[in-house]
Amino acid sequence: TEVDGKASEEVASLKDQVARLEEALAAADEEMQAYKETIAKLEEEGSLMQDEVESEVDSAIHQVQHKSEEVLSRVQKQLAATNEAVRDELAKVREERDRAMAEV
Repeated sequence: TEVDGKASEEVASLKDQVARLEEALAAADEEMQAYKETIAKLEEEGSLMQDEVESEVDSAIHQVQHKSEEVLSRVQKQLAATNEAVRDELAKVREERDRAMAEV
């Protein structure tokens, strides 16, 4: 009958729509999985970059500490040499003073 024909057409149409929706859902699932994989890769790269940056910062800190120690060592040596020179000059001045006092 005509009603059965229309019902069959509607069922076929609905089955077709369901099939297209299932295909769209499968495509959306694949796309979602691709996004998840991309996010995971980006997170991993970000973690690697963070590790690399932390390593470079640690290295820079170590270099600065080493240079600071070198500079401090040089300054201490220069200070010791200056103190020695001042002591020598002071000793000479005292000797001259003592000689001058002895002459008076």
